Amino acid sequence: MSGLWCIRVVTAAPTCRSADFTVLSLWADSTKKEAKRANAPKLTKQGFVHPLDGGCNYMRGTKGRQTALYPPTLRMSKSCPCPPPVSTLCLQGPETVEASNRAIILNFGTLHLSIAFLTHTSIQLYPKDVWVKSVVSVRKELRKFYIGLAFEFEDFVLAFVTLDIMFQPVWGEHVSELPFRHPDVFVDHGAFLKAIAGWVLDRSSSPRNRLALTAVRDSVEWHGVGAYTAIELFVMAGVSPFLLEHEVFNNPSQTAWLCDAFYTFAHRARTGNDLWELIRPCIRDGILAPTIEQRLRYKYWLLAYGKSRMRCTERLVVLVEEYKAQLSTLEDTGEMWGRDVAELFDAFDA
Repeated sequence: MSGLWCIRVVTAAPTCRSADFTVLSLWADSTKKEAKRANAPKLTKQGFVHPLDGGCNYMRGTKGRQTALYPPTLRMSKSCPCPPPVSTLCLQGPETVEASNRAIILNFGTLHLSIAFLTHTSIQLYPKDVWVKSVVSVRKELRKFYIGLAFEFEDFVLAFVTLDIMFQPVWGEHVSELPFRHPDVFVDHGAFLKAIAGWVLDRSSSPRNRLALTAVRDSVEWHGVGAYTAIELFVMAGVSPFLLEHEVFNNPSQTAWLCDAFYTFAHRARTGNDLWELIRPCIRDGILAPTIEQRLRYKYWLLAYGKSRMRCTERLVVLVEEYKAQLSTLEDTGEMWGRDVAELFDAFDA
């Protein structure tokens, strides 16, 4: 959702269409360890967000895989004491912003940047006056959030806001230098299907005795399927969420249904105004600031997740009741039985 929001505000919002998206400065909050350094900027020691310069050596990301926050090619070094300024970076047109299910990619012309959201990172586009009054002049302890990385433009500031400074920035002079991106179910559906087929084949010789739903959530090939969407896909596909991995993916039809459900979910999110109508009321003075009530409206966009009751066809209700009755009958026999007995049919697949 953050990626879709970024694309919308940078390329489509009326107030942004004529804006100059040449980078004037980069900003960030420091970690506690960075703020204690002897050479830390004064603003950092006081707990304020601060502008970055060519001497910045902050690293961000997961342990063991941390990457530079400031563009390496713009950093000062003995071999390059006067590197190019950040004003060489500029976003130009819709094609310069690309969102995947786990990251956003910005094409600044001379450099490309991939930012993986990881845990708790979102995107805000602040008008310059709001940025100064509500972010720059407020200590991070009072803000209750961190500025992971922010790009200052002439009229706006594009900020990656985080609760824990846990995100992964990767800079590259060419897009090929960015982390490998698994095929997107919507943008490159054919390649996505090929990747899923390879994933199924690679795992076919293993026991695969965990829930299929868990296997999908944990797989990079199904990137974008998480806590909210996993159960949605299984319900949309008509596949029981209680089946094991080998039961689902040894069945070509059920595998295809899940792929189709994922595409349908992504298509709904990325085309038309369906998702935008959910987001738009949450925008105040250009800032995404949903109330608790507005956050909870997302549940109406979902079929099953977080619901004690959900809509389904009358036929499915009858089949589920028959399934439950058959379970009781099998239990009353007092004999051992397996879930694959002929009398215990799959109500979701019927």
